[in-house]
Amino acid sequence: MAVRFSSKGGKKIFPPFFILSLFFLVGTLFRLRAAYDYTLIKFPLCQCFVLLFLFYFLIKRRNLFFNSLLFFPLFLYYILFLISLAFSSSPLVSFKQLNISITFLAIFLIGFNLKEVLRERWVIYAWLISASIASTWVISQYFREGRIIASFGNRNFFAGYIILPIPILISLILEKRKDMPFLIPALFLFLFSLYISKSQAAFFGFSASVLFVLYYFLRDKIKMGRKALFFIFSFIFLIATLFIPSSISELQENIRCQYYTGTIRMIKEKPLLGFGPGKFETSFQKFRPREYFGREETVAITDHAHNEYLEMAAETGIPSLFFFILFIVFFFFLLNKKLREGENWHILTGLGAGVLAVLADNLFSTNLRTYSVPPFFYLSLGLASSSLPGNRKVSQVLSYFIPIFLSITILISIPSGLREIKSQIYYKKGMDCQNKGEVDGAIYFLERSLKHFPSNLSTLYKLGYLYAISNRPGESLFIYNEILKLSPNFARAHYNIAVVSASMGRKREAIHHLREALNQNPYDEESFSLLKAIQEEKRVDREKLQLYNSPKTLKGGG
Repeated sequence: MAVRFSSKGGKKIFPPFFILSLFFLVGTLFRLRAAYDYTLIKFPLCQCFVLLFLFYFLIKRRNLFFNSLLFFPLFLYYILFLISLAFSSSPLVSFKQLNISITFLAIFLIGFNLKEVLRERWVIYAWLISASIASTWVISQYFREGRIIASFGNRNFFAGYIILPIPILISLILEKRKDMPFLIPALFLFLFSLYISKSQAAFFGFSASVLFVLYYFLRDKIKMGRKALFFIFSFIFLIATLFIPSSISELQENIRCQYYTGTIRMIKEKPLLGFGPGKFETSFQKFRPREYFGREETVAITDHAHNEYLEMAAETGIPSLFFFILFIVFFFFLLNKKLREGENWHILTGLGAGVLAVLADNLFSTNLRTYSVPPFFYLSLGLASSSLPGNRKVSQVLSYFIPIFLSITILISIPSGLREIKSQIYYKKGMDCQNKGEVDGAIYFLERSLKHFPSNLSTLYKLGYLYAISNRPGESLFIYNEILKLSPNFARAHYNIAVVSASMGRKREAIHHLREALNQNPYDEESFSLLKAIQEEKRVDREKLQLYNSPKTLKGGG
């Protein structure tokens, strides 16, 4: 790791630059097709790259930097995160989120200590090349298959990723660099791939980022006060959002409004510490408004609030959200001071605009909860922070302690991440067997999947269904009750328990669970019909009883 490579001009090029370039390529394009969630592999790969950087810092005995104004709210955020975790009802679920959060923190700290990247633009170009390949892949897939998945999972995740490098590219073009023949075609490629994604949240973030870049580009070029210019651009931004492909009335009728209402109810119930990191999916079902049901977009399990800030407050509390927002406010405050100096203006503006784009996007999305966007978001945040006013070295002791602590923490968490990937591989094999009608094979693989990831609701749900249709009602009821331990207000699980109980002649138990199902989803016609039949002591035809097969989609509700 101590070896340096010389460029033609005789400059020394540090190994971290090559690691970072590889990080951009692999983090953007890699996927594991054998796993059901093929983007999951991006996270352990990120951890491996983080370890390489941390080991390099240790071997080189490199002094680390910090900024007291920036790190103070970040430190308090993590303190509250840990307190919330300590009071979580499912510590294992929350520990997974802690591992993820620590890894992204390490990525931010690495970017914060790689100020050299701002001068060595070819490292940023490695990102632009990776994003160009991804955009080409997405456009090709769109015209061949009519969909956008590539290595990102869905079109919204790709859109959340591509709005990060777009403002960097725009700022480089405004710098009038000699490599314009590459930059301008790449910009058109990025913009077209963003357009076909049709992600309203990403369009919103993109609009914010472009106006951010243009504001700093024009503020010293036109004769107008900076405050007046700021308000003019803010007004333009508000007007621009009206042209996002969705009318205001359509936005108000969107299912997300129901998500927000339910999430606010969660926050009101536990405003200080929340329900625990990663607990949104299993806790939210209780708080969904009744208006949520009876719509085409309704799903049985809502796994995200589709607003990062509301979800953060619901999981870790309002004080935690406050310190995260304060951290972001201090970042932009210091960035504005730095941009007045003019040094590294273009690349800093592009990085800051990319950060703003993702923050705006996450007012309506879950992109900071994926494995495709956060590594690049926190790296951009770190790189943009690396030359802020007030940055200074920490002691040599802390420069050793921080990389060692983070390395140990990440090394400890890697096995659990690999087990989750193995669980996803078995889950996909189980789904393949089920699609082929091979019930016994599907049960075998799902049981193995569950051993590696016991709290996966989708695996539990599928397994309960397969036990029931293979005439193993006792095991089916056990699995469905395990689901209710994780998510007590899961209407569909209550309905399936009622179906299995009714088929076994256990009417009292069936009635209890049907009432619970209807209490959660009053629009569930199947629960209402079955409850009415049992209460009127009509003959229940076991052959016609239909179990819900998937926890994600919904038939009439619940």
